Amino acid sequence: MKTLLLEPTEDSPLVKLDPAKGHMLITGRSYMVDASTYLKAMTDWFRNYMVNPQPRNIIELEFEYLNSSSHSMLIYLLEEINKYHIMGHNFEVIWRYHEDDEYLQDIGQELQESFDLPIVEQVLV
Repeated sequence: MKTLLLEPTEDSPLVKLDPAKGHMLITGRSYMVDASTYLKAMTDWFRNYMVNPQPRNIIELEFEYLNSSSHSMLIYLLEEINKYHIMGHNFEVIWRYHEDDEYLQDIGQELQESFDLPIVEQVLV
């Protein structure tokens, strides 16, 4: 299985999903009007990956900005990952945000309350 790499644009984040390392990174600004193309690419990749996943999987999320469409995409993706976590697969989510960004801090707290996934907050200075 190949790494999924979606290069960042002005309104979309960098996405790098590496099956060999069990490492998934989404970082940057995400204010896409329609995030469905990104969501489909990531969920298709993820479902294929889960046929033979790594024993330990890390998901790093670090957004500069996240609009409502991107927020919905993120929730959907984490719901998918959460299902596999409940089935016994090992996932850890790292949620990074800048210390002065209350909006992203609140989203991180919402994610912790909404999912069974272990979500670790890392505050960036």
